[in-house]
Amino acid sequence: MQEKTIHLYYADSQAICPNYSLLDRAERDRCDRYLSYNKKEEFLKGRTFLKRVLACLLFTEPKAVSLAYTPNGKPFLPSIYGKPSLHFNLSHTQNEFALAVSAQPVGVDIETRASSRIEDFRLFLSIEEIQDLNAVEDTKARTALLYKLLTHKEAFIKATDKKWRLGDFHFRFQNGLWQLRSPEQKLFIFKSFQLSDETETTLCTPLADPEILIFNKLPPLQAE
Repeated sequence: MQEKTIHLYYADSQAICPNYSLLDRAERDRCDRYLSYNKKEEFLKGRTFLKRVLACLLFTEPKAVSLAYTPNGKPFLPSIYGKPSLHFNLSHTQNEFALAVSAQPVGVDIETRASSRIEDFRLFLSIEEIQDLNAVEDTKARTALLYKLLTHKEAFIKATDKKWRLGDFHFRFQNGLWQLRSPEQKLFIFKSFQLSDETETTLCTPLADPEILIFNKLPPLQAE
């Protein structure tokens, strides 16, 4: 993968055939602990999607892909796969998955646009962000900005591996964009996409001018 390239993979949940055999022992234990069938299926489909994509990029089989975890629980590829390593981040909303893969740290968040009530997200928003949202009179435009903001915040948290608490950073809406206000505000940029009619997706990356390639199909298995 090129240094300034980000691969963004998108898949409908129905297109992913969950494969329990791809899980290692720890992943199987985690999957088996879920009491909810929906949560179990979500985890299994997410891991199937992730390992198929990584296997394609690593020129191996999905079952051979092994993950390690940071102290905060973020999965990553261990050094056994050589350097430069691949960074990745997976996000899920209802029936859709988004996966970003890059040579640099990356965060991605996909959200289904549902509630337009700012009050429903007050615990996640700063006073300044709420003020900027309330300044938009048109309900449809305000809802679109709300979900752009939510995905910006989540993608930043994931890209930095939960380094910053919600109270340590916020965004301001200026010049038609949500702009980060934090000690690392000059180190990250954000790119937003509508991968489907019902969702909002945002990438967070330290790359100044990334080339973003979007894939809406699962890569073929090595045996295919």
